[in-house]
Amino acid sequence: MQRLLLTFLLISAPLYGQQRGAISGQIRLPGGKPAGAGIPVNASSFTGGLTAGGQTDLNGSYQIRNLPPGPYRVFAAARVEAVTENGETIPLIVPATRAGPIAGPAKGTYFPRTANIEEATAVTVSPGLFSENIDIVLAPGASVANLPLLRIVRGKFVADDGGFPTIGESELDLIFSDGPANVFSEVTFIGGFRRPAPEAALFIQLSGPKGIRNVFSMPTKDDGHFRLVLPEGEFRVSPQGPMKNNGHDARYYIKTMSYGTTNLMKDLMTLHGPNQNELMITLAKCTADSVKEPMCS
Repeated sequence: MQRLLLTFLLISAPLYGQQRGAISGQIRLPGGKPAGAGIPVNASSFTGGLTAGGQTDLNGSYQIRNLPPGPYRVFAAARVEAVTENGETIPLIVPATRAGPIAGPAKGTYFPRTANIEEATAVTVSPGLFSENIDIVLAPGASVANLPLLRIVRGKFVADDGGFPTIGESELDLIFSDGPANVFSEVTFIGGFRRPAPEAALFIQLSGPKGIRNVFSMPTKDDGHFRLVLPEGEFRVSPQGPMKNNGHDARYYIKTMSYGTTNLMKDLMTLHGPNQNELMITLAKCTADSVKEPMCS
């Protein structure tokens, strides 16, 4: 009897595992560029009662596993907006305020490219199989009406000893804060200066009536250029936390920051109206003389 029971369990276990499937794909901007990391993606059953999800990686790719067979709505909790200044347009990925299961309107995008739940295309999950290439093109129409006027800021990383800094898997946060009016923005550079590497899109999180968060990969070109989107105002700029460094001998810290002729290590950064200034961030290698720098500890 015990032998029969063991045989049944050995047979039924793989059969049970094969009863579930998965969904995978990529989240993209309307022009085809990958949407980057951190976008929640959910699959909700048409029959109700089940929602599962995950998040995109730096390539905008996602996977949702362990789904019972059946039809699903796939929902990316983001839409796309744009800021235009001096003839340059920056697409912004704006996350939804909430994600599925969706009861009523949601500020996101359903597969393949619609903000309307009634227009969502069903994705069928089959037992033991991946439903691949379920790619979502983010729908336009995210609202930035509650934010101050947004401006495009051109920026550049340079190395103190010349050339281009070689940093591995790194993460660097900059905080822009004016204090009294509570206008703030957090800027997170992720992924390191990697070559070759995808150019992740600018990912903007609305974090209150007067704040945003920029998340995107560090520059992947040798010129070190990047773009930020910040609200108008006067900001104190400060780095947050150490820069991680894997796979390279040198560690770096922020030695200087400037915006036009303004020294951001001492003075405020002023954003009012279109401008041609450049945010320059100089990185220096950590040495025995710089061990007291927070980013070298």
